[in-house]
Amino acid sequence: MTKPAFSCVGYEPTKAGLNPNCGNCDNYDGKCKVRKILDELYEISPQFNAFDRMMRGNKGVRID
Repeated sequence: MTKPAFSCVGYEPTKAGLNPNCGNCDNYDGKCKVRKILDELYEISPQFNAFDRMMRGNKGVRID
């Protein structure tokens, strides 16, 4: 079986066997109830650090 594209640590399925997405999660009622926790986890991740370094190092383009 292939790895699903969606991965969320706050995902709790409403029923067993459903595809993992926000619509099938108990923590979602039109708005994610665990979004703050997910954002905090993302901010300490290596992916965020790499993106943050790239954005801070961007000096723009100089046209002479």
